Amino acid sequence: MKIGILTLHRANNYGAALQCYALQCTLQSLGYDAWVIDYRQPDTERSYRPFQGNSIRQHILNPKLLCKDLTIRPLLAILRQIAYNRFRGKYFRTTQPVRHAADMPQDFDVYLIGSDQLWSIQCLGYNIEPAYFGEFPHSQDSRVCSYAISSNIQSLETIGKEKLGQYLKNFNILSVREETIAAYILQATGFKARIDIDPTLLVDSTVWEAITPRRHRVKDKYVLMYFLLPEQKKYAAAFAAHLGLRLIEVGKVAMSPTDFLAYVKHATYIIGGSFHIAVFSIVFQKNFFIIKKNNGFDVRSASLLHNLHLENRMIDAEDLLHVDAGKTINFNAALTSTKNLRQQSTEYLKNLRKSQ
Repeated sequence: MKIGILTLHRANNYGAALQCYALQCTLQSLGYDAWVIDYRQPDTERSYRPFQGNSIRQHILNPKLLCKDLTIRPLLAILRQIAYNRFRGKYFRTTQPVRHAADMPQDFDVYLIGSDQLWSIQCLGYNIEPAYFGEFPHSQDSRVCSYAISSNIQSLETIGKEKLGQYLKNFNILSVREETIAAYILQATGFKARIDIDPTLLVDSTVWEAITPRRHRVKDKYVLMYFLLPEQKKYAAAFAAHLGLRLIEVGKVAMSPTDFLAYVKHATYIIGGSFHIAVFSIVFQKNFFIIKKNNGFDVRSASLLHNLHLENRMIDAEDLLHVDAGKTINFNAALTSTKNLRQQSTEYLKNLRKSQ
């Protein structure tokens, strides 16, 4: 059976790239003819251009920031684009480019939409992408299913209950990542969605070890910092200084998704603010803390840590000054829970042809 994955595979973002790779690997291991549909979503394409018009206009009266917009940031964006294109070229099995939803390939038995934040308008220039809700032509014999799509209540409320209900009629079966999103969908539209694990947790650590570079450019022990708010970074710096370790911030240099894995694997401690930094901290069994942003978007990480019995790893930034950094994490319960959740989600994917 031929399956087309529709996701944010073109986003130059570690989580976006790695979740797509993991879903493709899982489907192939189940015997499917799996492809990544090379949909060039306009907002995604714009957001990773080297020169960002909005930023340049905002900084037109600030010479320092304007200089960065015209020099450093474009250079990093170009280098990052090169690194991600190499990753996609090596690890993704893609269709020909699709620039309009109306031109979606017609030869798939199942269109699998997900994972990642496909229904979060914040990731799409505050726009709604109908293709990620199954709004594209396909044969009557094919099916449209979702897998572990993530969103937030704000986005779903912006879409509106009536429009959301119309969109969800396109799916043969719904699968989302967070319980809060499933609950909102049920209350708002009457549609029931199953809960499935993020693709990055569908595969075991050996899959990630296989693509992680053996040689790592950093020899010192370090605390890895990723995706924190500016005011939170000083607490991470103080935490690293207390441990006598170097502080390295991911994002300051252009690196590939596989380099990102190496930085996680070799870190002594990880302080982050994103869902996927939590995932890969768990995959590589690293000591870590996820810092709350308290802006309504912590639900993804909170849901993951709750399901894996690691709720105490999510804290406020100022609490870094008081934690017992020497206490290691017992990952046994988390690994057991991951195995159980993986089995449930794998069973769903095994039975995609039967989805009604």
